[in-house]
Amino acid sequence: MDSLYLILWNRELTGNQNEYKRPKTVEHEQADEHQRKYLESIGLRDPKWDPVSQPFIRLSFTTQFSENLDEYGETIANDAKVYLRILDKDLTMLGETYLERYQRNPRQHFFTDNKIWLYENTDNELGFVTINVD
Repeated sequence: MDSLYLILWNRELTGNQNEYKRPKTVEHEQADEHQRKYLESIGLRDPKWDPVSQPFIRLSFTTQFSENLDEYGETIANDAKVYLRILDKDLTMLGETYLERYQRNPRQHFFTDNKIWLYENTDNELGFVTINVD
């Protein structure tokens, strides 16, 4: 189409965008703190479409950090809160949920046959975590 549409959703579990505003410049010593604050706010993955079942899904997440520091003095990301949003073909939100059993920042993934397939590296071997969407 030759038009641009803005669709706003009434989200209950997460915000519509990352609310943390990073400064344009920071001192090197403050970079980790600003990066942590940005990642603690909501991150959004691209919507994925399943041509068979015909919904869109969208994963979003907030990174959770440990109180411990790594050998470089930087904070350690230890898990995430991951959320799933389901949209119909007209981008109307059908529902959203917290994925309690998946606690990693979602990386590359695809959506087919009502299943989300997330790539997982286990001992340098390719594996998948699958999530059924009902």
